[in-house]
Amino acid sequence: MRIQDPTPSSSRPLHFSRIGKVKAGEKKVTAQQQEYPAAADHFILQSDVASLQALLTERYGSHTTELPIRFYANDESQSCDERYELRTHKGELFAYGDGLHFWVYDAKVGTYQFKDVGQRPTAMNELVTFLQQGLDLRQQKAIQWRRVLVLRFMLPDLPMLGYFELRTQGKQTSIPNLRNSYDQAKQLFGSVVGLPFTLLIRKVKSSGPGEKKHYPVLDLLLAVSPKEGFEQGEQLLVRWQAALNGQSALPAPVPEVQEAIVADEGPRSVLEKYKTPRLDPVRQDKILAGPGINVG
Repeated sequence: MRIQDPTPSSSRPLHFSRIGKVKAGEKKVTAQQQEYPAAADHFILQSDVASLQALLTERYGSHTTELPIRFYANDESQSCDERYELRTHKGELFAYGDGLHFWVYDAKVGTYQFKDVGQRPTAMNELVTFLQQGLDLRQQKAIQWRRVLVLRFMLPDLPMLGYFELRTQGKQTSIPNLRNSYDQAKQLFGSVVGLPFTLLIRKVKSSGPGEKKHYPVLDLLLAVSPKEGFEQGEQLLVRWQAALNGQSALPAPVPEVQEAIVADEGPRSVLEKYKTPRLDPVRQDKILAGPGINVG
């Protein structure tokens, strides 16, 4: 017996459990026992499943810089989620949003309350000021909105159906690299589900004057040649050529072509329309909020 859900099963998004994380850095400890973030020149794979941890090292090694991945959903909130986050000085998530809509933690009810906001450019600063109350100068500096991108994907070489998660705050390079590659593949093929991608990491040195900072840069490559793409069919070829010619209006793919695209090693999903607005960098300094936001 099952409790009946009024939502048709065909319209429910696929749900998988998280079985691990992929990191581009790690925490180290100073002689004074203080933690600090350190960049890595390779991926750090951590599994929530003990039996998979040894298998990860066996399959990918301990210093891999390339990972074959598959996306399992076209919904950006599941596979390529970009948003602003505001955390307390203890690292607790206080608020998040896409620049037009926010979810702010309400201690009175113990949940995040949705704010369908109106134009008020000071809203972002107001929330920061609220969290800075009673903190010393060092703690206050840690309170700031950060741009975050989260990728959720599967590693096709593993004998377990679940997703891995990668988070990055590299707003100058890594976030644009990942987001643009994802969006372009979706525009060209109509779907990212099952397409063979390669996730890359490399460590670079800052080119700023007098700077000696090293940091990791992430990139996402679609492991499909133009020839392979053209062979998907006439309809796909039309979409590809239209995108290369800069046309914004692309014809919708026919189901038969779509079926051929997702028939890869990865899981298959019903194609979905965008469910959440993509974060627009232009709106970064134009954060909107409605009157009467209760953050107490």
